[in-house]
Amino acid sequence: MSPLAIRIGALVAAVAMIVGAIVVRGKLNDRRSERNAVLRLTCATELGDVCQDFADTSGAKVVLTVEDAGVTADKLTGASESPFDGWLTPGPFPQLVQEARRAGGRPALIDRVSKPIARTRVAIVMWKERAAALTAFCKGAVAWTCLGNAANGPWKAAGGKDTWGTVKTALPDPVVTASGLVALGAGTVGFVGRADVSSTELQDNDAFGVWLGDLARAQVAADVSTMLAGGPAIVDAVAGLEAQMTPVLAAAANAGDVNVIYPSPVVTADVVLGTVASKQSARLAELLEGKAGRDPLERAGWKVASPSLPRTSGLPDPGLLAYLRGAWRDAA
Repeated sequence: MSPLAIRIGALVAAVAMIVGAIVVRGKLNDRRSERNAVLRLTCATELGDVCQDFADTSGAKVVLTVEDAGVTADKLTGASESPFDGWLTPGPFPQLVQEARRAGGRPALIDRVSKPIARTRVAIVMWKERAAALTAFCKGAVAWTCLGNAANGPWKAAGGKDTWGTVKTALPDPVVTASGLVALGAGTVGFVGRADVSSTELQDNDAFGVWLGDLARAQVAADVSTMLAGGPAIVDAVAGLEAQMTPVLAAAANAGDVNVIYPSPVVTADVVLGTVASKQSARLAELLEGKAGRDPLERAGWKVASPSLPRTSGLPDPGLLAYLRGAWRDAA
């Protein structure tokens, strides 16, 4: 090989090395930029502590917004752009928004919804004496149908004592909260006996209308903490999510006075992440769907993986849940 060819070859090799170094450096800078990017995360109220834990421990720069899932959903239904990179919530609220925008002829805002990241069961906490009376009245375990049929009526007619007054129940507001809508969905599945129910079927079911109306009118603004602090005079039964109720019960001196009931069929609230099409969203999904997101959920009592729970949530589809939000609003 001639000296000129050798010099040209050396020059080409040197240029290739410089270009390669620039490309590698560019990729490293891109990765560094992605890792240092501010990630905007909106979380449902039920996951506020979980998301704060994630923000504190993930190593990412997280701007956190915590608000009720129904509030976020209503904002997104008519919004022109997304206020977040990711939305973490129990229940299929991102799917609900996707369907609402599609039905309204609006372009999609949420590009992707994750598979369930964690889950917890829907439960009813009830004073033991009340639960015993209702069990006898129901001729079996306390179920959603029987509880709703007894709600807002006199306890004496439901096997209880006249001095107990009316049957008072409490669900988190299904119009506003994720836990409330999941609980109402669970109750509907319990009443109908299956999850694949349509809004037309419910509209034509007079018994369901009465059940829903009685449950809505029996509604007391109370959670488990209020229940345990105020006693049976405040509320007889409270529905909600196991992950939220368990820590309260564990710390209560009178927790032995109540039963925790998991009505059949068991229904769960599944935590999902809705994201938009961006690098920040992809980074947020990588973190929240991985160990950085799962560990805070486990620490808060959510089941990341549990063979004892159903493989699916057991809830009706998002369209039916949207119908139930409106039906509850009209009945309350």
